Amino acid sequence: MHPLFAAFPFVQQELAGLKSRRWDARLRSAEFLGYQGDKCAIPGLLEALKDETLAVRLAAAESLASLGDSDTVKPILIALDAPGEMPQRQVAEVLFEFGTRAAAPILTILNDPETTDSQLIIAVRVSGMLHEVGAVPRLLELLKHQVMEVRLNSVRALASIGDRSAILPISRLGEDPAWEVRNSVMHALGHMRAVDHVPLLVQGLADIAWWVRYSAAEALYQLGDDGMKALKNAAELHVDRYARDISRQILQEHGIHHTAGEVLS
Repeated sequence: MHPLFAAFPFVQQELAGLKSRRWDARLRSAEFLGYQGDKCAIPGLLEALKDETLAVRLAAAESLASLGDSDTVKPILIALDAPGEMPQRQVAEVLFEFGTRAAAPILTILNDPETTDSQLIIAVRVSGMLHEVGAVPRLLELLKHQVMEVRLNSVRALASIGDRSAILPISRLGEDPAWEVRNSVMHALGHMRAVDHVPLLVQGLADIAWWVRYSAAEALYQLGDDGMKALKNAAELHVDRYARDISRQILQEHGIHHTAGEVLS
């Protein structure tokens, strides 16, 4: 017990520092309280999630994550709810630090009808990072969400989790109006070794978006013999010249020498 009582005055000092007029002092205190590892700091850190300075709020969130109380997952998500790829990635990485302790609150957030779209995107990302199988039913529903970023991250999360029951629902987004979603579908089909969906990947070789074409070709390469056969045939026989070009590019990138006229039956 001695180390606990020895540290107590320092914890109280840093809790007081969270109320400093100087943002850099508040930041230092928010960071220190996580290193100290004393859960009596949790109420003060929760209050710091309301700080006017984003860096302080992030530091408080990271310290709460290191303390590991799963009851703080939702307050962190609400406090750092912001649109945009980078902010959402930062929050997802903070919540991932909770490890499996984040699973239950994340599932609650996913299924809560009051969850905002940006909060939903973060929760989806974290469920994929945690490989949370319990999230699969809800993620499958979210493949039909009206917000593109929700569909996009749901595809990515399902691919990360690797539940093969998700392959067919994912493939249905192969013609999604958003190229970002179509691109994530091609990635997912390759990652999940979806050999039955070679025709969809071959179709993706002719997509209007270069990244979708590239990802479709790369996915075919990942599928082994069946995908390689389709990729080599597309390099010579595909009716779309862009599909032929991207197929040849991927073959070259992987050091596969494919000469004109080499077609597999």
